Amino acid sequence: MTIVDMPSPNHTSGRKKYRPEAVVIHIMEGTLSGTDSWFRDPHSKVSAHYGIGKNGEIHQYVPEMNTAWHAGRVNAPSWPLIKSAGNGLYINPNYYTIGIEHEGKEDSEWNEEMYLASSGLIKDICTNWSIPLDRLHVIGHHEIYSLKTCPGTKVDINKLIRLAGGNVAVPAVTGSITPAKMAEKGKVTTKTRLNIRPQPNTRFKPIITVDPNVQLAHDGFTNDGEVISGIGKWYYTDEGNWFWSGSVTKVSMLPIPLIEVSPAIGDFTVEQIKEASGAKAASAAKFHPFIVDTCTKYEINTPIRRLCFLAQVGHESGGLFFTEELASGRDYEGRADLGNTHPGDGTLYKGRGLIQITGRFNYEALSKDFGEDFITHPERLGGKNVNVCMPEQLKYAALSAGWFWNKRNLNASADQIDIHKPIDEGDNLTHFKMITKKINGGFNGLADRIQKYINGVAFFR
Repeated sequence: MTIVDMPSPNHTSGRKKYRPEAVVIHIMEGTLSGTDSWFRDPHSKVSAHYGIGKNGEIHQYVPEMNTAWHAGRVNAPSWPLIKSAGNGLYINPNYYTIGIEHEGKEDSEWNEEMYLASSGLIKDICTNWSIPLDRLHVIGHHEIYSLKTCPGTKVDINKLIRLAGGNVAVPAVTGSITPAKMAEKGKVTTKTRLNIRPQPNTRFKPIITVDPNVQLAHDGFTNDGEVISGIGKWYYTDEGNWFWSGSVTKVSMLPIPLIEVSPAIGDFTVEQIKEASGAKAASAAKFHPFIVDTCTKYEINTPIRRLCFLAQVGHESGGLFFTEELASGRDYEGRADLGNTHPGDGTLYKGRGLIQITGRFNYEALSKDFGEDFITHPERLGGKNVNVCMPEQLKYAALSAGWFWNKRNLNASADQIDIHKPIDEGDNLTHFKMITKKINGGFNGLADRIQKYINGVAFFR
């Protein structure tokens, strides 16, 4: 196999403590020559290990022992082997994958030359790194980053695996799916985060993602869906939604109330709040009316403003859970810059609300603007966590965050962000970091704030 060396500067030396465990299939959305130029431009900040042309020519951009920048963003992943870092975050998949780009567009048919070249390369990679040659270890980019359909609907990944001599475990699917349906009404409970899709196949972008321990109703099932971990059974609803049976358990016949997502209030849904803030469904539902009121009051009234607001307060509050700082507040004692000039001010006026209002100065300003006494009763801004808060505390926890957002003119900063471009690159990252610094004073938790934005962006555009 002849491989042309086209070194890209866009890579990370080594793979930290990881090794390649999977091959990620991409589509270039362009030509091989154009991709050569793009990957060799340091300003593009992207690359892959290999690129394959329609004529079967193979170019190598990054050595396999190094980390190419091809699949670092994660959104609603459906790949079972993705590595979690906890709290809804993921270890960068670039460290443990090898990326192969292919010439063409997402709706381009693949010719035999490209199939043969790609399958041969995949076989060599899997042999060299002892990677199993199956559908769990040869995946599409969309299985990591659901906001893209890459590598598109025309490629047959099963054919690549079959040509490479691997084990095909998923039936090939092209175009729309018409599985045999069997009627069976029932209820199930999610065991893990579960993607709801328009077809019984992970090739289709999720409509919504549901948290663990949420009860769902179904109207029937099929056994003809995509086979994942040996299971091809998917449930469907009459509305046209599908979800994989391997991520749910059947509910007993005992009556158990369904956990339902509230309808939209002012075109702002619980699901949007949940996804962008990282909150559990129950917490998002509790805060829903108060966040709607807050966003109305402070004109957080565009998709990008709401998305940035929720990603930031989601981080500050641990996913709309904590409404009071866990620390005692003693570290704020005597902080004149916060107005803590009286004994005990540090503890009394520690961080509260969804954005952690801190210090006597802020509590006094908030009292004046709201016409309420938060100096005598600072606990009105929040009480430990969402599960023990009274409605008034939820209300002011949300309103105080909007007040702080408005005081720092963060709507204007959010307006500079292009919701259709990646948040972690270029001007978007600059403006998002500016918002973070105005809230935090620095960049603590920036990665989590960005991840929350990424998790929520599909629900706002």
